[in-house]
Amino acid sequence: MSISVTDLSEAGVHHLINMKKLHTLEFDDISIHSEKQIPDSIIAVAGEVPSLRNFKFRCAIYQNQFVEDFGEKYPGKVLLVSQIM
Repeated sequence: MSISVTDLSEAGVHHLINMKKLHTLEFDDISIHSEKQIPDSIIAVAGEVPSLRNFKFRCAIYQNQFVEDFGEKYPGKVLLVSQIM
């Protein structure tokens, strides 16, 4: 199963984390308002969905910050991360 989202509420994060067959997640037009800050909800979903293998996101700036933050919080999870241009 693949899903594309633009905004996440706390309920949305909880829903995605509980999806057992979700393997690809694509975020469109992530807005980041402060420097070097990827929303924690995005990192949580990428790290806590057990079946997630592919993660894509649109972010013109700080694309490496997601990878660094994700690696710190979920060092044991292997995830293919693509930046959509």
